Amino acid sequence: MSAEPRIGPLPRTQWDPGTSAILEQMPLRSGDQPLGIFTTLAHHPPLMRAFMELGDFLMTKGALPPRTREILILRTAWNCGSSYEWGHHVNFGRTAGLSDTEIATITTTHPMPNGAAHEQPLCAAADELHSNSQLSDQTWTALRGVLSDEQLVELPMLVGNYVMMSYLLNALRVANDSGIELPNQPGRRGP
Repeated sequence: MSAEPRIGPLPRTQWDPGTSAILEQMPLRSGDQPLGIFTTLAHHPPLMRAFMELGDFLMTKGALPPRTREILILRTAWNCGSSYEWGHHVNFGRTAGLSDTEIATITTTHPMPNGAAHEQPLCAAADELHSNSQLSDQTWTALRGVLSDEQLVELPMLVGNYVMMSYLLNALRVANDSGIELPNQPGRRGP
């Protein structure tokens, strides 16, 4: 996203003690500045804390395996045109075992064609939730065969969380501080 942020990161000098305690523990981008998503959310400390609690749970304590989680997040970032989420989760995807070739296929009409059979319906699920807020019976049946009830409950929550984050990042034009841009999406209109 090349446009100027609509709400810039909250400067460190304006962090209250609770915000400072949280942001000092966040992953660093360069020097001592936390990631832009967190310093932008710092304009609303109670929301930032609630958001970070759910995000931390989904990323570190959720029932979905990391590789599954990252396929869903990357496809959601792609669907939402979120360069920020795409950029950060490319690296998380690599850490979770996705190859660059597999990551590239997530941006195609038929993602993960050579992936494990249980991974192919993941992108379909992200697509259907994005476009219809529903899962087709075909996709549900495919997922039901490989995911537990706990994982099936978590899946739409994960996708929904990353749709919400994409809305925030895109609407406020939070600068992508990952250094990795979303590949061009044919037919998508820019912000």
